[in-house]
Amino acid sequence: SSTATGAFSTTTGASSTATGASSTSTGASSTATGASSTSTGASSTATGASSTATGASSTATGASSTSTGASSTATGASSTATGASSTATGASSTSTGASSTA
Repeated sequence: SSTATGAFSTTTGASSTATGASSTSTGASSTATGASSTSTGASSTATGASSTATGASSTATGASSTSTGASSTATGASSTATGASSTATGASSTSTGASSTA
């Protein structure tokens, strides 16, 4: 259940949390919060200006968010959500999937 807080934080674990300007969090229930956050995991959440969340139930919230997963949700000005039940909400959103909503 790792927690890393810093400008260039990196945490790898099942329930990891990384908070920082260029954070990277890898784990089953990862949460990455930062300007260029990357969260990879089954229930990942990435919140930041250029966030990327990759996982089965990923959520990416930020100005240029990218969320890739089966039930992905990307909310931001240039969001991209790719997955079976993707939802992309934003000014230039792109949602690709079987039941996508953009």
